[in-house]
Amino acid sequence: MNKWRLLVIIFLFAQLYLPAFSQQAIITRIKAVNPATKEKEFFPLIQIPGNKTATKKINKLIREENLYLDSTVFKKSIFEAAWNKDNLNNPGWEYDSFNYTVFSNTDKYICLLISFVGGKQLLTQEAYYLFDNVSGDKVNYKQVINIEGQSWIVDTMASIQKRRVEKLLPALLDSLKIPFVPKDAEDSIEGNYFQKEYDMYKACIESKIPSYSSDNIEYLDMYIKNDTLFAKGLSCLWSPYSLAYDELGEVEFSISIKSIDKLLTPYGRKLLLVLKKE
Repeated sequence: MNKWRLLVIIFLFAQLYLPAFSQQAIITRIKAVNPATKEKEFFPLIQIPGNKTATKKINKLIREENLYLDSTVFKKSIFEAAWNKDNLNNPGWEYDSFNYTVFSNTDKYICLLISFVGGKQLLTQEAYYLFDNVSGDKVNYKQVINIEGQSWIVDTMASIQKRRVEKLLPALLDSLKIPFVPKDAEDSIEGNYFQKEYDMYKACIESKIPSYSSDNIEYLDMYIKNDTLFAKGLSCLWSPYSLAYDELGEVEFSISIKSIDKLLTPYGRKLLLVLKKE
């Protein structure tokens, strides 16, 4: 057989059949300059080779949830709705500084983070995603971790946070022994900084705020990198206004996915593990 003819046949075979077996995402970086800040901003365009349905579902979701944009309706830039300070859905709110990080990109799933600054308080927002490359569906970690596993992760993280708080409380008590002298009128209104910090942490471990239960796994920020599950959350904050008093922040926890095989659901094992053929 002619060598070139054989190469053509191999090429056509690859085009027709390989996409069904190899579905690792192709990620293109979309960038644009924000006209207000003059800073470059970035957003991912995700393509699952040979799977138009999954490609459309993934991009539609991340654009709607982060850019407040219908995936097919924009004039000049996909950022235009987010950059509009008078957005009809969020009047007076501003969104900018878009960027993203890809944690995992396998033939079965893609895991990434999309971040931006937004809201009336201009706080950094982070959206974590785990997508099934076959269906294009966003995967909730409750779908891949069983009830026992969910409880174990939250309880482990709650224990870590409790130990951190208990270690800090004696130092805060010592600080409270020092008489509080307001420096100005604002200090008089705000009150004793250390007292507020102490009260917040004391309530955190005594009345369990936030509520530490298996239901709380959906409030954790979770992602997968290098076959390792990462989770962070369970801060003692009452509200964003308590940020000034929170020096401990969130608990960060990680564990190898292979080591929690028994804590995964059947779907989780199929999606996240390389299963041996029997």
